[in-house]
This record gives sequence, structure tokens and C-alpha cells, in this order.
Amino acid sequence: MFLLCFVWLGTHAQTGDVVVPTGSDINKVLVDKQGKYLYTIGKEKIIMWDKKTHVQLYTFYNTPTDAGMVLEDPVHLTDDGKVLAGLHYPDNYRSTVTGEVLTNFNKNPGIVMPNNTSTFLLKKNGKLYFYESYEGIREIDSVSYANSSPRSPSEDKIIIPGKALAGDFMREMKIVNNGQLLVYNDKVIQLWDLEKMSLIYETKFSVPVREARFLKKKTWLLTFYAMGDKFIYELYDLNTGKYLRRLPVNAPPQTYQTSFCVSEENNTIAILEGFILDDVTGATGKTAKIKLYDLSNGLLKKTFPLPDNLEPHYYSEKENSILLGNQVLYNLDMLTGKIVAEYTDQLAELTDAAKTFRGIAVEDRKSSYNLTYFADNKQLLTLDTRRMIPAAPIKLPANFVADHLAATLSGDTILYSVYGAGYFVKSLAANKVLFKLKGNVETFDNDLKRATFFSDDGSYLYFFTKDYQKDIYIYNRLHLKTGVQEPLFSGETPNNSFVSADKQYITFLNGGIRAGQIRLFNLQTRQTVAEIPFINAPDLKELENLQVKYLALSKESKHLLTIYSSKYDTKIRVYDIDTKKVLSESKGIVPGDGDRFFCNDDLSMIMQAGASGGLIGYDRAGNRPFGVGVETRVTDVAFSDDGKTVYTTTKEQTIKAWDLKSNKLYGTLYVFKGCDDYVFIAPTGHFDGNEGGIKRLYYLKDRNIIPLDKIYEKAYTPNLYERLVAGELFSKLDIQLKAIPVAKITYAAIQRNLDVTDDIAIYQNTSGQAEITVNASSVDDSIDEIRLFHNGKIVNLATRGLFVTDDSKQSTSAKKYTVNLLPGKNSFRAIALNSQRTESQPDEIIVSYQNGNPPDPSRPVIAGNVPVDLIDKNATLHLVVVGINKYRNEKMSLNYALADATSFKDEVEKSAKTMLTNIKTYFVTDTTADKNGITDAFAEVQKNAKPRDVFVFYYAGHGVISEKNKEFYLVPTDVTDLKNVDEALAEKGIASKLLQGYAIDIQAQKQLFILDACQSAGAFESLLQNDGKQQKSIAMLARSTGTHWMAASGAQQFANEFAQLGHGAFTYVLLQALKGEAASNKMITVNGLKNFMQVQVPVLMKKYNGTAQYPASYGIGNDFPVEILK
Repeated sequence: MFLLCFVWLGTHAQTGDVVVPTGSDINKVLVDKQGKYLYTIGKEKIIMWDKKTHVQLYTFYNTPTDAGMVLEDPVHLTDDGKVLAGLHYPDNYRSTVTGEVLTNFNKNPGIVMPNNTSTFLLKKNGKLYFYESYEGIREIDSVSYANSSPRSPSEDKIIIPGKALAGDFMREMKIVNNGQLLVYNDKVIQLWDLEKMSLIYETKFSVPVREARFLKKKTWLLTFYAMGDKFIYELYDLNTGKYLRRLPVNAPPQTYQTSFCVSEENNTIAILEGFILDDVTGATGKTAKIKLYDLSNGLLKKTFPLPDNLEPHYYSEKENSILLGNQVLYNLDMLTGKIVAEYTDQLAELTDAAKTFRGIAVEDRKSSYNLTYFADNKQLLTLDTRRMIPAAPIKLPANFVADHLAATLSGDTILYSVYGAGYFVKSLAANKVLFKLKGNVETFDNDLKRATFFSDDGSYLYFFTKDYQKDIYIYNRLHLKTGVQEPLFSGETPNNSFVSADKQYITFLNGGIRAGQIRLFNLQTRQTVAEIPFINAPDLKELENLQVKYLALSKESKHLLTIYSSKYDTKIRVYDIDTKKVLSESKGIVPGDGDRFFCNDDLSMIMQAGASGGLIGYDRAGNRPFGVGVETRVTDVAFSDDGKTVYTTTKEQTIKAWDLKSNKLYGTLYVFKGCDDYVFIAPTGHFDGNEGGIKRLYYLKDRNIIPLDKIYEKAYTPNLYERLVAGELFSKLDIQLKAIPVAKITYAAIQRNLDVTDDIAIYQNTSGQAEITVNASSVDDSIDEIRLFHNGKIVNLATRGLFVTDDSKQSTSAKKYTVNLLPGKNSFRAIALNSQRTESQPDEIIVSYQNGNPPDPSRPVIAGNVPVDLIDKNATLHLVVVGINKYRNEKMSLNYALADATSFKDEVEKSAKTMLTNIKTYFVTDTTADKNGITDAFAEVQKNAKPRDVFVFYYAGHGVISEKNKEFYLVPTDVTDLKNVDEALAEKGIASKLLQGYAIDIQAQKQLFILDACQSAGAFESLLQNDGKQQKSIAMLARSTGTHWMAASGAQQFANEFAQLGHGAFTYVLLQALKGEAASNKMITVNGLKNFMQVQVPVLMKKYNGTAQYPASYGIGNDFPVEILK
């Protein structure tokens, strides 16, 4: 157990006020008197949660010290719940409303704090009592204390001298009985009259108690201690100090009962009857239980079985709830017995960073690699280090321990362990266990874990076993084709093991960290190739003073690096392996206890990861060219293949990317549990990520959450990491957010259906028209825009001036709509944006229109359980296809744009005939594809399309970002230059805002825009930047209109038209998808096309162009089919 001494560090990380839902270990739980907010108290931080929604709010960091016990109340809340006070430094307070520091000892260094402060109490009237060993209990005024000039504690009033208190450690203090002071520790209870400064009574315990609980409503003290294998619970009356009774609690064999909590009503105690694991097999034959005992008579009231040893922390009889857990806080429903995880972290725990060739072309594997991580003991995650994006994770077998894992470079085969059963090699591709390892496999510490790996070609697995009778370690090699397991060498404990980058050699320290010989072993020849005597001094005392902390080999295994400490300092020493001579020895460095070391391939940079945060980079001479502060402990370090970037994983379950040359933090990657969701956030507040990830992180304003996606317009930045690495600079965003606006839909309904689905109201309609009003409000800002979506597609985008605003209160606005309904269910979703372009949470209703015809068929479900809206067979497909080979400026002409457009038109027309009979095509090419020709086609669709119809727009030609307004334009045939053409684009180009207008005004609810637009040649950095801006424009179009958009990478150039294919790469893959390769459940849908393109376009681009490029796809509207296969 731990004594928690809280030194408040920063609440927020480098992303401003963004909340990272990491969770924490749980020692105690505190709930405010209002019952609105709950605090989980761990060894390193306190987390504030919304008790109703279980959303994580503020995080307050602290520094733990191990003192052998956990105090009952390590922190205190004021009665109104608005101030949280830390344990060790009573002048540190946090506002639980804003998360800000109210007073901070570090900002007033003139105040001298007592050296031995152990516990304190903040009284309601602002009086602060704290206990100082030997001196006693002091009383001060907390407000004057925080605001005073430099002063000494000697000025404070000692109300109870130390000699009057039994023992030199005070466990807890409480204000009871309208002003009396209760103090108790493991030996005694005392009750003091604060006004008279006199002792009312003192009761000594017969044996030291381990825990004590103050039961305010009963004025009792419950104590707990162990006597042999018995667990004793006793009650004392605090009014008199007299012993009341002992609870008749008995623990069966192989169980323990040291964790308990008392109900808030003080009537019942909940005791964990935990099971003790067998040291060898891990089996128990027991089931953990929560037992409830009546405190008035000690009788057992009820028993609940548990899936594991989950400690109870909070118990409310009124709520019929017990909150229990260690890392996750579960709710035990006492009415049903069900256990549900309610307070939990959302980020994946990433461990064991390793190089991988997954996602790397074979021809690039000599110089390039990605990284893999084990995520939450359940997945093998590949990190694309060029884009800072996690690839689709590989699911791993259940019930294994992630610390005991290794994987092949391809990720197809893994080693895992099942507790009590052994270690297994499994082929993930074949979903088959290949082998069970023989012997006592040892991977319990970092030295042994580093020596457990697969060879690069996947032929062998290397690992240590131990012969306990001979007390020696054996290094083994398992041949994965034959299953033959053979020993390579044996000896004493192998310390500081390190495997060379090419996995040809392993080095380690023979016989312990203070032994004198470093051994280098060739895994191919199975021979020891070098033994380097590290210590030559004959003096045994000198031998004991030396300690090897780290070993590393250079990429070619020519040099050996050691980090060792002596009595006086720690140094870095490098050997030439062939000659065994010392090449260099550094000046002294300053490592801390528990620090870990990591090295790059050429041994030029040695990273020291601090046990309590921080990262320092040393060169061989001991200089420090790199050093950064990291808020929590760094658990792993990896280097990029070009040696320019370092990636750190932290206890906060994030991956940070740093530029080694400038010490600059590029940003932080957040990967979420059990899914593909991720977000990358730069220190400036800009972010990139997928839709699911962006919705999971949020900002806080006065306890209210503002999800990241609500500031999408302001902060979303496609290709963010690549652009940062390429040198693009971003200004820090102003994220002093105003309150999130509110949108509310009202429907002029005569009758409301009693059904409510997922809190969405369902209304009945027989007229075919719906009168809908969207009311929008913002408490501290004006409403800038109102959006209403019908079946996923925008009805109208109403900006200020197009809706009614309450002149007396600019923050309240309304917009009325009359909407024609489709037969069956019509879903409506409304959002509002304030002047900062912060989005409201959506409000949704369903209007069910019954026109006498049979209802629409239910939505089919395809892969991923995603519902798909079927197309009405009587609907019309409106297809606008633009292909431009010939530009008036012949230098701009393309080779395959027209072929792309023609093939796409033919394929879509053929596919559409599987679903409907009416197809209207507008084919605009070459000389007719000027602005008028393209907009005329849009105008025809706008005039004729009905809500039930489908609209598809395809464009193959040039696209460009305007330097003047940064807007994306399609380039018609009569634009004669792509540089310095802002005026020409304004006159002749097709702007993204114009496309947005057509997407809104065309009534078809199912819309898909496909842009195969390439740019002229340019520098990589500018192409990357323009690609990001193009993606941002497309993302905003999709988001604001509820339509689907797909686009080729804006970073591609003319060369991406390939003669071998007869098409551009993007359209070539699109055609393959439409021909059936993107089918799922005999259906090709819009989202199916997107997913197929995301995977296959980079592969094709890599094959023909040498560089993988990734298409962009966005869509907020409902998914729908583009072809039904027979």
C-alpha cells in the first residue's frame, strides 16, 4: 500500500485543455456531497468523473511516496464540492469547476511549510488544521495563509501539542459533533474540544489497527486488523470512546478479507472475500465474493459472486450500487447482481515497441520499417511512422499476458503465454497454434524479454528457459518449420541482454549486473565470438561499487556500448568488439533510480527515460543534445528508420513524436481500445484522425465537455504529421472556447408515437409534409449557422440573416422548415454553430410517414453491422461525368482523364441497372467542359432531381488550391495556367463553395462526389500542404452537406497516369471496385468503395510510382448501394 502525498502538477497536457481519458489505478473513491461528481484516487493522479454519465473530467497529478499505507481520505473536498485540497501540501487547492490552481505553494516560495506534515483537514469556515510530527496540530486561516507575505509556521497556533498525541503519525482528523476534533491513528482514538483545547477522551486499541473508517451518521469508528489468518472488524462509539462490538466475519481457507467499504447510510459493510492464486498453476478453485454484513448485529445479509478480486470503494444502499475495481471501476447492481464497467479508460495500453516490415514494400525493407505495439493484451498494432497513423490491428488470442509476447516482422506469427498453461506459438494467418514451448520459459523481466524474439525471416524463435535444479539459464532456438527446440548456450543470470539490429548477435553480462565479463554470441554460427572483461580491478570492494546498467550493439555489431555506474558517477563506454579496446568513455551522466536506457542503431544517441517523467538524450561523450519534459513516466522509446525522429510511449498510454535535432514535439497520438479509432494532436491544437477518434477526445469548460469534432472547422488538419515533419509551421490555435451551443428540434405534430428509440422521439405523419422548427441558443455567444439534415442529407444551411434572431438576446435563434417526407421513417438531425464555429450536439427526431403503401424494407446489414439505405427502384440516377484530356493550354493536357471518365460512366450505368431503371447521364468532356458546360449539367440535375433519387458526380482533370483564398477549385478546360491564376479561377473555375451549393440545392438525398483531380509538379512540401488543404475542403463539404466525397491524393502529379494501366491509378482501382472487388454480402456500397480505395490505391501507387499515396474519403450521410450483385 501507499501513503499518497499529492504535489499538484499540471492538469493539462500539451494540447491545452483537451481531456485524455486514460483512467488510473484506484486506491480510493470520493464522492461529493451533492452526489454529482466522483473522484478516483490513485498513486499518481486523481481523476474527476461525472457520476451520471461516467465521463472523465479533470485530472490532477501527484507524486507518490511509499510509506506503507493508504490514508482514508488522501484528499478533501469542500462542502460545496467546488474545491479539492491535496494531502501533503495544504496550501494547494484545485477548483473542480475550472480545474485551475487556486493557490500554489510553488508560486509563494516565501512561505515555509512544515517538514513533517502528514495529514490535514480543511474546515467549513476556512480553518485549516494540519499535523506536524512532534510539534502537534496547528490551526491557521487558509485564506490569509495563501495570500500572506513570507512567514513562518511558528506564527501559526498550535492547538494540540505533539506530546499530547499518542504516536508520531496521525492517520486522520475529522471535525465531528459540531466542532469537536477527532484524531486517530493505528494505536489510539482521541476526541478534543477545540474551544477549550482539552482532551474529552482517549481510547487505546489492544493491537495496532490496519484500517479505520469514520461512520459519520452513526458516530462510530470501524477498525480493521489481522490476527494470524483471522480478519477482525470492531466498532467504537465516538461519543464515548467505548468499544461496542466485533463483527463475526470468518474467511474461508485460501481467501483474504482486507478490502472493504461501508455504505453511505452507515448501515452495512461490504467486504471483499478475495481468492489467493496458486503460485504454480495460477488456479484457485475459488470464486471471489462481495459479502454484506449488517453493522448493527454483524449478521451476513447477502453474497454476490465476482469475476475477479475487485476491491469495493463506494457503497450506496439508496442507489443499490457498489463501485468496485482496481484499474477499472465497475458497478455492482445489487438488485440484479450484474457487474458493468462504468468508469474506465478509453486509450489502448501500448507496450513493447518493435520494428516491423508490415506496410513496407519488400524492396524498401533494407532502409525502412514501421513499428508494432501490443495493445491492451488483445491486438498487435502497426504504426505507420510516416503518417503517424495506426494500421488496422490484428486481433490476438484471448487470455494471454502481453508482457510475454513477441511477433514476427510480418506480424503473421506470435508468441503468447496463458497463465498457468504455458507459452504458445500461433499462426494468425492460419488461426492455428503451431507449438507449445518446452521447459520453464523465462520472460519475467526486461533482460529476458529483450532476448525473446523471432528471426527476421520468421524461421526461428529465440528464448530463455531455466533449469531450477541446476540454477542455470538456457538460451534456446525453436525451428518453426520442424518444431525442433535446441539449446544454444547456458549459464548464470543473463543481465542487460541486447539483440543486434540484424538479429545475428546477442550480448549480455555474465552472471549478474556486477559481474566482470560481457559476452557476445553469434546466433547463426552458435559460437561465442567475444568475451570482454569489463572489470579488471582485483579489489573486490571496487567490483561491488561497479554496476552495469545497459548494453547495446551497433547495427553492424562492430561496436559495443555500455552504461555503468561506479561509486561516484555513471558513464558511457564504447568498445571495439574485434580488438576489445575502449574507443571512448564519456564524462559522468546523472541517471535516476528506475531509469531505462534506449539506443539508436549507430550508438550515436542514448536515451534516458526517467522513472517519473522526462527524456534525456546523450551522445557518446556524455553531452546532452536532447532533453524534454514528459508529464508521466516514459515506458518505451523507438527511433525512426532515418534516425531523425524519436517515438516515446508513456504511462498515459500515448505515443509522442519528437524531432531529435530541435527537441521539438511534433505531437501526440491517441489510439483507442478495441477499435481503429485514433487522433493525432499537435502542440498548437491542430488535429488529424478518423471520425470515431475525433469524437472521443474533448475539451472542458466549467465541467462541460466540448468534443473535438465540435471544433472541426477550426482545428481539423489532414496530413498533419507529414506536414509538420516536412517543415510546415502552424500558429497556435486560440482554444479559449465559449460554451457549446444547443440545438433543439420542435415538430408541429398532432400525435406522438409512444415509441422512443435510443432517446429519439418518433412522430406519426399522414400528410406527407412536416413543419419543423430548429431553435438554437448559446449562453455566451451568438448563433452563426443552423443546419437541418433529412435522412442524412442537408435540407438547408441557414447562416445569420437567414434565420430569426431574438434581437434582445443575440444568442437565441430559430429557423422554420416545411419538408416533404418520403414514405416510411424520415430521420431529422439538427446542429447549430456559434461565432467560433463550435458545433452543438445533434438533436434528432424521426417522423414516420404512412401513405397507405407497404412500408419500406428494413435496412440490410453488411460487414461491420453498418445499416445501408436501399434505393427506391422507381428512383432516377442523375450521373454527371466530367473528363478533360485537352486543355486550351496544351502543356496542361492529360493522357487518361477522358478514358477514366468514359470507363467510369459505362461501369456506373451498368451497375445502376441492377437497382433501378431510370438513368440520366450528363457527359461533359474536353472542349465542352468549361465552367458553363459543367454548371449547366448541375443545373439540370438541380431542376429535375427528387429526394428519393441518387446523384453521382465524377470529375477527372486538374485541381488546384487558390493562393488567394486557399479554396480548392476544379479546373475547367479554358483555364490556361495553374500558377498565379486566382483571378482566372474566380472567373472560370469550379470552387468548392459552388460544389457545396449544388450538394445542398440538389434534392436527391443520396449523393456521391468523386474527384480524380491532380496537380502540376511542385516541391514535395507544397504538394503535401496543398493535399491537406484539398482534403480539408472536401471534409468540410461532406460534413456541411451530409453527402459522400472521395478524392485522389492532391499530392499526385501528371506522372500518376500510367500507360501500363491505361488509366490514372485512382480511377483504375475505382473501376476494379465497381466490377465486384469491393462487394460485401453481394452488395457494393459507398462506404465499401471508400474502404477498398483506402487499401488498394496506396498499393498500386507504390508499385507504379515508388511512393504510396492515400486517397481521401469523407461522408456524414447514410450509406447506400451503388450495385447489387446476383
